Amino acid sequence: MRNDLPFNLPGPRPVIAGTGLIALDVVIPTGPDSLPQLWAGGTCGNVLTALAFLGWDAYPIARLRDDAASRQIGRDLGRWGVKPDFLGVDPAGSTPVIVQHIHCTPGRTTHSFSRRCQSCGTRLPWYKPVRVAEAAAVLARLPDPAVFFFDRTSAGAIYLARQANERGALVVFEPSASAEEKELRRAIEAAHVVKYSEDRMGSLEGLAQAADVPLLIETRGDEGLRYLSRLEAGRRRWIASESLPARAVADTAGCGDWCTVGIIATLGRDGRDAFLRATPTQLHGAIRFGQALAAWNCEFEGARGGMYQSDSAGFEESVRRLLEGDPGDAPPAPRAFPRSGPDMGYACAECGESPVHPR
Repeated sequence: MRNDLPFNLPGPRPVIAGTGLIALDVVIPTGPDSLPQLWAGGTCGNVLTALAFLGWDAYPIARLRDDAASRQIGRDLGRWGVKPDFLGVDPAGSTPVIVQHIHCTPGRTTHSFSRRCQSCGTRLPWYKPVRVAEAAAVLARLPDPAVFFFDRTSAGAIYLARQANERGALVVFEPSASAEEKELRRAIEAAHVVKYSEDRMGSLEGLAQAADVPLLIETRGDEGLRYLSRLEAGRRRWIASESLPARAVADTAGCGDWCTVGIIATLGRDGRDAFLRATPTQLHGAIRFGQALAAWNCEFEGARGGMYQSDSAGFEESVRRLLEGDPGDAPPAPRAFPRSGPDMGYACAECGESPVHPR
């Protein structure tokens, strides 16, 4: 396992495959000269796209519908080199659409999510899981992954996780929605790393501990996180890791996803067996790298907004300084997103209008 910070390291590009929420994010920026931005999102979508940004070959596995939203997702993923091979389109599939509102008040920025078109009130499309038969067909063509990631419980996702483990992949499960306990237990038992939010899935701790998961990570918002490792005999205690201070906070959406990205990029590059040999020092370094990515992400609107407003050199320098405890001066104000262009190619299928009203 390497000690370098995992920014586009030399050598073969590691492979990550994943399934779960891959959605079209409609992000409404706060700038007066900006219109909503349409980006590939969802937990799985964000994690795999950000890892492609860090130099991985990323293969999302999805069951989308052939519509304007899925084409917009495909264009955005293609911009970052994400592999489209298993972004299946199915007449019975569905392309999730999520509207993110950013709310700014003096001294505070928050966000909220909506799944309704604000023009007509229609509920926007939502997630449908990959089925086992489709998953089996994917495996016949999928390169052996170093990591498999999933964020939704389904028979297809659990099948893929187990098969990836058989191929030597590190399996990371990040539950972000409620599920039946039996299915949730099966998903946890298939994973080597389980990361969950205390406020959304706090009841998961007992199930995960009973399953003897090698690494549990419980996030606690701006307080940071705690983690419990079973990789070293005799050391089974929760370790707290405070969050790193951001230079500025424009939006906190996606920070948990970036934390996951940093942990995977550091611990997963060489697959399952290398992860299982990780030392406490390597675990701590991976956690801090993930928290540095989360702090950097706070500076931008949208779950991956920084990828559209930073170059690689500036991104790496900012993250290194955050890790060194010297974040530097407040970043310059983000440039306004364009009022028109290819990112505006989606409308509600019911009413034909944009799902949000332009500013």
